[in-house]
Amino acid sequence: MEQSQQALDELTMLFKRHKHLGTDMSQKLGEQLPNVLGTTGAVVFNPVAGNIFTLTPTGATQIKPMSFPAGQIVVFRILTSGITSYTITFDVGFVANGTLSTGTNSGRYFTVTFACDGTYWNELSRTVAMLPS
Repeated sequence: MEQSQQALDELTMLFKRHKHLGTDMSQKLGEQLPNVLGTTGAVVFNPVAGNIFTLTPTGATQIKPMSFPAGQIVVFRILTSGITSYTITFDVGFVANGTLSTGTNSGRYFTVTFACDGTYWNELSRTVAMLPS
């Protein structure tokens, strides 16, 4: 939990330095309602809907962006469920550090953060599998 809180605090500081569509992004991440994504196959996220997206995969998943708003930062929070490992692919439009495999331990969280430059979603950070305490 401490590791998760530290990651949220660091991202909150990052958001304080960015603005999107004239809206102050300094609200704490933990206070924002996440947008729930589909669970398998091609999943399109709409960055206009928010900055936090959750995914609990039930199969291989390809995440695709709907748009490319320069300066926006998004966080994908991926929760493992069950004992099957699934591959998450960040599709065309992402500059990512490869795919993410969820592993075979249930109840683990990953967070992957991207910033958009108007052309690509560039990966800023990614956690290892975290276990809430």
